[in-house]
Parts: sequence; structure tokens; C-alpha cells
Amino acid sequence: MKRLLFVDPDRALLRCYGVLLKMRGYRTETTDSAAEATALLEKETFDLAVVNESQAGRDGLIRALGARRVPVLLLATGSGTLWGADAALAFPFRPEQLFAAAKQLLTGSEQRKEGQ
Repeated sequence: MKRLLFVDPDRALLRCYGVLLKMRGYRTETTDSAAEATALLEKETFDLAVVNESQAGRDGLIRALGARRVPVLLLATGSGTLWGADAALAFPFRPEQLFAAAKQLLTGSEQRKEGQ
């Protein structure tokens, strides 16, 4: 079962997508704090992180995820800037788009690991 870290300042969005991702079979940790997410990275391993571009502390968190080779899906306002993330999904989006983007990043990550 793939482990996802979902980081967003909007707690309602965290609850909603946390439940939907769990229903899709992902083990999901959610937090509204980049500092808490970084602390989780020290203790746990994740296969993918979903991070809102408006998240305070986003840049440091994305660097920490990159250092651990965790792919990052950035939830963005459509500015086109990835901020070091592997992919972006522009607001507004449907849950199916989030699931497809997550699956694509996870598949690509698995292929890169197999090729090493």
C-alpha cells in the first residue's frame, strides 16, 4: 500500500481528500503544517507528497522531500511554477484528476527505482 503525505493549510480540504485517498487504497498522513510534515519525514517513509503551493514553509518542505527522493505533486493556482515539485495540478480540479496525477507520479517513481 502506497504512503502519501498530504500537506495543505485548508483543514477541510485535508479531511476531504484524506478520506478519498484512503478509499482509493492509499495510506495517507495529512497535516496543515510544513514543520509537522518535515518532522514526519524524519520518522516515516512516504512514496508521494501532495503539497499546496500556498503552504507556509513550502520551499523548505519541498527541498526536504527532494533530499529523500519523494516525488512531489504541487497543488497550484495555475501560475505554472513548479517550485521544485515533480508535477503540478491547477485549482480547481476534480478528485479524479488528483488520483490520476498521483498514480502517474507513483508509477514513474517505481520505474525510476527499478532502473537503478
